[in-house]
Amino acid sequence: SQPACCALQIALIELWKSWGITPTVVLGHSSGEMAAAYACGTLSLEDAMIAAFYRGMYMVQDAGKGKMAAVGLSEQEALEMLKNDGYEGTVCVAAVNSPTNVTLSGDPEPIEQICAKLTAANVFARALRINCAFHSHHMVPFAKQLQHALRDLRASRSYPGVSMISSVTKGTVLDGSELSADYWVRNMCNTVHFVDAISTLVKQFEPTVVIEIGNHPALQGPIRQCFLALGTSGIPILGSIARESDERKTMLWTLATLFSIGASIAWQSV
Repeated sequence: SQPACCALQIALIELWKSWGITPTVVLGHSSGEMAAAYACGTLSLEDAMIAAFYRGMYMVQDAGKGKMAAVGLSEQEALEMLKNDGYEGTVCVAAVNSPTNVTLSGDPEPIEQICAKLTAANVFARALRINCAFHSHHMVPFAKQLQHALRDLRASRSYPGVSMISSVTKGTVLDGSELSADYWVRNMCNTVHFVDAISTLVKQFEPTVVIEIGNHPALQGPIRQCFLALGTSGIPILGSIARESDERKTMLWTLATLFSIGASIAWQSV
């Protein structure tokens, strides 16, 4: 599914561009970083799709061996729980989505135990409908294979005036040249530091609007929670398309919202 998702994201990026909407800063969550790298000019269409293909191919080799769960804990709370309850080495924090929500990843039985314990303590915990343990020790056996597959990938510097914030390197701003094969291995194996990336976005770039690129605006909630924790409110967080909604109507609604806040639209292309 990763090549399909990446292709859809790139198509949406190009559609927005044809309507006159281009980014000044991009960031991605997990596999979304490949489309973000394309949007800022670091990866070509070919290289973005190659990265998506091999990343997806190796990740699904863990199918049936792992499990993931979303839980209502902060990163620090989750790390302390894993340490105190003896789950280190079998479960890890796969993604820090917001100040009060993380994704856990690891071996199936410990994930189920954690969900049961947290639910009994009236803490939100929900196992995800996925039988792989992304961003965990389950991915490490495929690291060398992915690095070899992407050995010819050539990352360029970002377009002038467009920055990329990394959710791999805890919110640092990249110039694009860092996105070699080694970076995408870390993207597959390491924690997604989405909160740090959003913090950098707010503190260094002061965004006026955020557009989520994907098949559903799944990150609107986490982004809003991050903004609130940072004392930032009033920034529109818009989606591109959404499940069970007419795609063109959704895109045009977002376009109209962008126009209402001062965006310059290429109306002849709409």
